[in-house]
Amino acid sequence: MIETSSLTDITDQVDSNGQNGSWVVDHFSAEGAQLIIDFWPESLLFDNTPDLIRQVGNYMWEDSQKYKFGVTTYWTPNLPHTFATNRGYSINKYIPVVTDVRGSTTSSYILDDGDEGVGFIEDYQQTLTELNQIYLSVLTQWSENLGVQWSAQVVYNVPLDMLASIPYVNAPECEMLGFEHNIDGYRQFSGSANLADKRIISSEAGALTYRAYQQTIPELLWDLKRSIVGSINQYIIHGYPYSGNYGNISWPGVHHISICLLGDGVPKVDVAFYSKSTSYEPVTTQYWPSDLVVTGYTYEYLSPDNFALPEAFVSDRIFAPNRQGFRAMVVRANDSLTVAGVNKLVGYAHDGLPIIFSGGLPSNLSGHNASFSTSAIGLLNAVTSLENVHTVSYENLATTLSSLNISPRTAISTNGTWYTYWREDNETLTDYVFVYNDATGVPMGQGMTTGNISFETTATPFFYDAWTGDVTSIYSYQQSATHTRVTLD
Repeated sequence: MIETSSLTDITDQVDSNGQNGSWVVDHFSAEGAQLIIDFWPESLLFDNTPDLIRQVGNYMWEDSQKYKFGVTTYWTPNLPHTFATNRGYSINKYIPVVTDVRGSTTSSYILDDGDEGVGFIEDYQQTLTELNQIYLSVLTQWSENLGVQWSAQVVYNVPLDMLASIPYVNAPECEMLGFEHNIDGYRQFSGSANLADKRIISSEAGALTYRAYQQTIPELLWDLKRSIVGSINQYIIHGYPYSGNYGNISWPGVHHISICLLGDGVPKVDVAFYSKSTSYEPVTTQYWPSDLVVTGYTYEYLSPDNFALPEAFVSDRIFAPNRQGFRAMVVRANDSLTVAGVNKLVGYAHDGLPIIFSGGLPSNLSGHNASFSTSAIGLLNAVTSLENVHTVSYENLATTLSSLNISPRTAISTNGTWYTYWREDNETLTDYVFVYNDATGVPMGQGMTTGNISFETTATPFFYDAWTGDVTSIYSYQQSATHTRVTLD
């Protein structure tokens, strides 16, 4: 606390907590995480409580980081040092620019350079991202030492790189409310989680704004199915506990069914979108055209920060062959470049990965690095001469992929809107494909559609009834040397 007239720090002289002030631990330091860790044994984890948690529980958990309300500027004591170390210059001169970047007050400052200071704000947010990762890592290690895991709703309420931070927890969790039931948003969340080999990608499910006691079961199922095709595989229903004897509140076997269909093997995805952002408030759709969905292509998003993960490599023209098995990477003209990201892209291009520059080469840089601007464009220009690198128009991406002989694992032809979600289990030599008919906006009872899907496999097809658990043979299908075509209605 600063005394106004003298600008003297008088925090240690004040007994009051600021009356109506709202206090939160520092989410940008190991010390903040340690404060939580020290609190739990004193207040909750005493006697045999840790043993009981290990017997019946699996996760320590943190809700979405909502400390943004009433906050004008995010700060932590170690920020200036970390900023100077990681960004290569001092933040001190630019503090007015990063102050109140959320627009909570009427005061704001811009610079007279080309981007009006946006690059400095991105450097500030990137540094906060890296500091928050320290906080998450400490809590993850603490949870593992307790014999459980750390689950958290990772940074989509604050100006940080969500995709970069997701790998730092055991079980990342999103939510249907904050993601507004958006399949594209779920795919943004799940891309780095799948690349980081997270077995569980969770969701706080069933929440609706101003709809308490009004959501119907069909609405909830609609939301859950949209999550599934976004690669979410665990659902924590947002509700309220009641005492009393309530019957028929569980679905026998549903947990085992969900683990079987959504947890066995690894997810397989056709296309990776390069995506660098230092703020996900809110999580909005990044790819609006419907051409990829209509033709059956699946896709997820990756931050260039994720390229440092162990599975982020190219083999036989495939990116992350042990994980999603991406067949192409799409970089859009309005994407933001990073030094490490460009160097990785160049390496992937030379390793044979098909890279598509959609709408032209990007020229935006994430952060302030004037000396890198020219060299980045030069590096990308140099790889455009490779036979596996293509610069195309933004429109008709699916047509472009097809013309390059990059096919979807599930080629769809239907009079509706179908999504697929594919998991490959090499241990049992089984592929699981969830097919979802999205009748959003269609009146209840009128969403029936028909069509066919060509699956990239020659294995024997079966129907799996998720309601009963029954497995039945499919008797009518066509097979080629590489594909199996099934009609669905």
